[in-house]
Amino acid sequence: MATMIALLFFMRLRMLGWPTVRLPYCFVLTVERLLPFPAILVKPLWSGNSHQASFTSSPAVLTVIVDNLAHVFIFLCTYVECADVAGETNFRSAFMLINLEQLDQALDRSLEAAVDPSLWPEILDRIRTATGSFGTAIIPTTARSPEVIISTDTMKTPLEHYFEYGWHINEWRLRGVPLLMKNGTARDQEYTTREEFERLEYYRWQAKFGMGKSCIIGFSSPDDLLCLALHRTLDSDFFSGDEAAVFQRARERLMASAMVMRAMSASRVGGMVEAFRSTGVAAIFFDRFCHVTEVTPEAERLFGEEIYVSNRTICSRVPDVTTAIRKRMRAAVTERWLRPDEPGASLAIQRDGMRPMILRIQRLGGNLPDFFAHSVGVCLIEDVGREQRQNLQQLRQLFGLTATEAIIATMISRGETLQDIARDRAISYETVRTHLRSIFSKTNTRRQAELAALLTRLNVVDLPSSAIG
Repeated sequence: MATMIALLFFMRLRMLGWPTVRLPYCFVLTVERLLPFPAILVKPLWSGNSHQASFTSSPAVLTVIVDNLAHVFIFLCTYVECADVAGETNFRSAFMLINLEQLDQALDRSLEAAVDPSLWPEILDRIRTATGSFGTAIIPTTARSPEVIISTDTMKTPLEHYFEYGWHINEWRLRGVPLLMKNGTARDQEYTTREEFERLEYYRWQAKFGMGKSCIIGFSSPDDLLCLALHRTLDSDFFSGDEAAVFQRARERLMASAMVMRAMSASRVGGMVEAFRSTGVAAIFFDRFCHVTEVTPEAERLFGEEIYVSNRTICSRVPDVTTAIRKRMRAAVTERWLRPDEPGASLAIQRDGMRPMILRIQRLGGNLPDFFAHSVGVCLIEDVGREQRQNLQQLRQLFGLTATEAIIATMISRGETLQDIARDRAISYETVRTHLRSIFSKTNTRRQAELAALLTRLNVVDLPSSAIG
């Protein structure tokens, strides 16, 4: 009844010469659909980019309009959901802006993207078209950075500003994460009042790029929650409850694709772990949060106070070493490790009474985006002392040297003098000369230079003498 009274009131005002009454365009569409002569009764007049229309009537057809008001009222009661969310009226499927057929076709390719991730930008663009959005992007709720985001081209410039001006740190939409965990979707009006939407600098910044209301769809694992963010144009209304229901169904396809990609990535890493295990390589794999995902038995053998894993984090008894490891892990999975002001990807871990361990950190690579990857990097541990011991054993086996002769031969190959060797080994100069004559005889060399060249060809590792035990 209220709708009929309002409509008659608007017509009466028009007949009396009052200014054109503004009505939501979707309401005009409803009247057009039901009344028998839309060309006469309803005349949509666009005003800028606003979805508004002018309602024009004439006395000659007023009687017919009144006769059809009952049909209009029934139609509105059937298809309009009068839910006052942030002061907005949400229209049901009759006014839903989503093209279900196009959205279905776009989501069909999400499983293809599990095998070929290069398809994601095209899929996102098709989702943008199907939902009538300004732009779409896949973005994580934690550890956001430019290199882990996939988006449509329309979002490129806004995302550049998003990171340049620190909006990724002060992300307002994180208030919707509890809704994502509960419902799978979160719309602006569910955690933002109309006053906040108009007042907050966050939304004003978006408006500069033509971005309006949004809906985010959560998928992937709870440990690394990803969002498909849909941003409407500035002149569009809030996403409706029915549209959110569609997105909750679409979420199932996205979750299936994410599950397949993570499984494929885990299988790839599992193959690498097995290869490293069979060849005795000490390796620690980690994900984009620098959390440990896999450890080879050889790496576990080297664990001690100097380096160990606690709560999925690589640690050391020296806090500065723990910080240095984490910093290198973060740099290694981006291009930052190439910058001159960044520390190198290798780090020496000192050990009491033993040679240091060398930690070499590098990205795994591959074609999967980091947030779909089981592991993004690996720390390779080189036990320097073990390698030196293996080389000394090799010298002893090849030439029949004693343990002391093998050590002295290695020190000579690095250019150390006999006096230095005597002082380092706490033996006399003459004793060193005696050992050297025996080494020359067993290796069939006559000078120290010949001995050094021989050991170089044998690939003896050049290491500090103070660490030889």
